[in-house]
Amino acid sequence: MVKPGDIVRIKTEDDVLEGTYIEKPTLLGADTIVLKLDHGYNIGIDKNKIKDIKIVKESIKRKVKHEPLPVDKKLPTVLILSTGGTISSKVDYTTGGVLAEYDARDFVEMCPELSKIANIQAERVMQIMSEDMGTDDWSNISKAVADRLKDVDGIVLTMGTDTFGYTAAALSFALKVNKPVVITAAQRSIDRGSSDAFFNLICAVKAAAEWDGAEVVTCMHGTSADDHCLLLRGSSVRKMHSSRRDAFRPINTHELATITPKKITPSNIKHKKRSKDKIVLNNLFSSDVALVYAHPGMKPEVFDMYQKYKGIIIAGTGFGHVPSQVYDRIKELVDNGVFVGMTTQCIYGSTSSTVYSPLRRLSLEVGITFLGDMLSETAFAKLSWACGSAKNIEEIKKTMLDNIAHESSNRRDFNDFLN
Repeated sequence: MVKPGDIVRIKTEDDVLEGTYIEKPTLLGADTIVLKLDHGYNIGIDKNKIKDIKIVKESIKRKVKHEPLPVDKKLPTVLILSTGGTISSKVDYTTGGVLAEYDARDFVEMCPELSKIANIQAERVMQIMSEDMGTDDWSNISKAVADRLKDVDGIVLTMGTDTFGYTAAALSFALKVNKPVVITAAQRSIDRGSSDAFFNLICAVKAAAEWDGAEVVTCMHGTSADDHCLLLRGSSVRKMHSSRRDAFRPINTHELATITPKKITPSNIKHKKRSKDKIVLNNLFSSDVALVYAHPGMKPEVFDMYQKYKGIIIAGTGFGHVPSQVYDRIKELVDNGVFVGMTTQCIYGSTSSTVYSPLRRLSLEVGITFLGDMLSETAFAKLSWACGSAKNIEEIKKTMLDNIAHESSNRRDFNDFLN
């Protein structure tokens, strides 16, 4: 059977071609194969036109064995845990596939600056696109962090960016840590000259090694240039742009610190300090939760599919409005034991159950729980976590209103907006 990396000779209706059989993009479909010719260019061949295909030389799986990196006893030790994303992928351009086998030396070879900051260890937890990440993955990542944090001075988690904020929030609730857990990613792939991968990784390792805090935080570009990265709480960060290198911003708050490869500059926001406290893991998450956006003309039937869910978050308009025609259907959910929480789709600012009469009705009559200035993504992750262990709607409500990981605040600075 032909496999990627094999050198093959293909006879078609019109020609005889020889080259390396490589993995093809899924979008090409099953009727096309891809051949890398001697001059380096790839060609797609319609399977229906192939008369014969023979293996000239089978591929040999490359085995790369690295010697352990030298350990500098003067430096802290940082573990890089990879969950996927371009920041921790290496492409084999011979076969077109992604190499899954790598170790700490690979990171140091790609980014030599790391070895001057810390002794690097590396491990792959999973390889998954961030849009495919779910509650089971949050649980597994949390456990991996809890199991390994005691043996190092800090952990860097690498992942994709699309659901970066959701995962950061989920880990903020699932873990009580005594050292930094720093999540980083790349907006632009490693093979691009404008990639942010290495600068983000260097700053993240710097934070994991030297920051005095003990929280789940994120570390991404603070500007579009390689000026500095922002260290942000995992419970209050949001992706605000699809491609900019400084897409991740603090919402309704400020950064905990700015990071450069040479310096950590703390802000005036208080944070939990490194300690010898016990690491606490509570990684039970429920997938029976949903995030629903209110919109003009919303029909009551939208909520029918959530009758058997444990809870939903509604991202309401403004202070937390939904069209009045859905009130009764939402009340049915609450009466049946489904928790319904309200956030605002405005991103900045807060919900309020008292500014307008309809809001008071939603709170007092319908039974919606208003969640203040908690981000919708954070509220969704927190609800999933709350429903993982709570036994009833009252327990869920109590957990959702308890400020566990600085996910909400009663006071917002005027300069928080678009900072």
